[in-house]
Amino acid sequence: MLEKFRQATPIFQALGDVNRQQLVMLLLEHNSLNVNQLTMSVQSWFEMGYMVIGGTLIGYVIFNLGVQRIGASQTSIYLNLTPIVTSLLSVLLYDTHMTWPLLLGLAYVLTDVFLASISTRKRRRAKVQHR
Repeated sequence: MLEKFRQATPIFQALGDVNRQQLVMLLLEHNSLNVNQLTMSVQSWFEMGYMVIGGTLIGYVIFNLGVQRIGASQTSIYLNLTPIVTSLLSVLLYDTHMTWPLLLGLAYVLTDVFLASISTRKRRRAKVQHR
């Protein structure tokens, strides 16, 4: 069974991850859900759909494809870009203003990603030269 899971495509792995997470959330939160109070606007439904499909499912698929192609350590570096994408989307979609603390945080994250990717490349080159 475990061998079949290792050979599964990234899409099926992502679907399995999402389904397991939804099941856990449902089991933990079933008492606090009140279906009668679920009144949302059309925009809210589209946003929720984007979070489920775009942010979760497609994100997992792309992450798993990245792990297959460039390795887990290199792929995990780019997870740090999530707050940058989120901040830019909030500016574009919700007219949020860029503040100095936000800009400093974005610069810090970009610097961290840049330094981590440089050190990973140096280590990879060193391994190739020692062979």
